Order: sequence, then C-alpha cells, then structure tokens
Amino acid sequence: MTTQPQVSSSAVSGNSWWMGILGVIELFLGFIALASPWIVGASFIWVIGIMLMVLAVVRLIQVFTVPSSRGWNLVTAILYGIAGWFLFRDPNISLAITTLIIGWGLVIAAVFQGVIWLQTRSLPASGWRLFNVIITLILGLMVIFGWPESTAWFVGTLIAVELIFSGWTLLLYAFSGNSARR
Repeated sequence: MTTQPQVSSSAVSGNSWWMGILGVIELFLGFIALASPWIVGASFIWVIGIMLMVLAVVRLIQVFTVPSSRGWNLVTAILYGIAGWFLFRDPNISLAITTLIIGWGLVIAAVFQGVIWLQTRSLPASGWRLFNVIITLILGLMVIFGWPESTAWFVGTLIAVELIFSGWTLLLYAFSGNSARR
C-alpha cells in the first residue's frame, strides 16, 4: 500500500500567487497553442530532434570514457544521431509519422482497455471504463482515418489541451490556497 504525501494548506497558500501566475501563463500559452497546433507540433518534434542529437554526443563521449560498453554506446550514438537529425531536418514528415503512431497506439490501447472492461464490467462504475474505451477508440480512429490531415492538428492540440488543464489546475490550487487562509 502506498501513502500519498501530505501537503499542508499553508504550503499551498504560501505559493498561491506564484501558482496563480503560472496558471495564467499556462492557460495563455495553451490557448495560443490551440490557435496554431501545427506550429506547436512541429516545434515539439524539432526540440525532440535536438535532444536526441545531444544524447548522441553524450553517448559518443561515453564511447571513449566507458570502455566496458563501447559497442553499445557507439550503436546508440549512431541511432540517436540519425533519428535526431531526421526529426530536426524534416519535422513535417516526422510529425506525420508520430501522429500515425499515436493514432494506432490509441486504437491498441482501446482494445486492451476493452478487454479489461470485459473482465471487470461487474464492478461499480465500470461504465466509466467503457466510456474511456469508446472515447480512446474514437480518438484513435479519427487520427488514423484523418491522416495525413490529422497531422496538422493532433500533436499540437494534445499539447495545448495539456497546458490548458495544467494552467486551470494551478489556478484552482491558487484559489484554494487563498480561501484556506481566510
């Protein structure tokens, strides 16, 4: 059994201004991202490409500093370098491929979730699990059958929605911290 860390209301209220400011910034960025999801998605792919190329350099350094795993580090450096360069050089194709992989991943996840639902459908609130299966499956099929056009909106929209929900959550924490002090 795991225990959740306890956070006192004074810890939340002491940072409520910062959380509120960060929440507003994340909401603002989320709505900007929602207005231009393709730019956000392509930028995301571009940044991942840069990170992979940096990791390739780190692995290349390990080829010379960690003699026990030279072969593995060399192979990894080459693979990271090629993948990173491809992502960095052509974020449009990379974003399209990533979108298709995510779409298929959602469909596969829905199938596995459906199997779990079949095994647990007698439990209370199993209807919510079925609802999750249906939404995941619909989203995955929307991406797959809308591909390659879904490339223009899918990844950027996911990032935008995450920023909006994260910002909203920070604002709720900030308000709950202020109300806890009163």
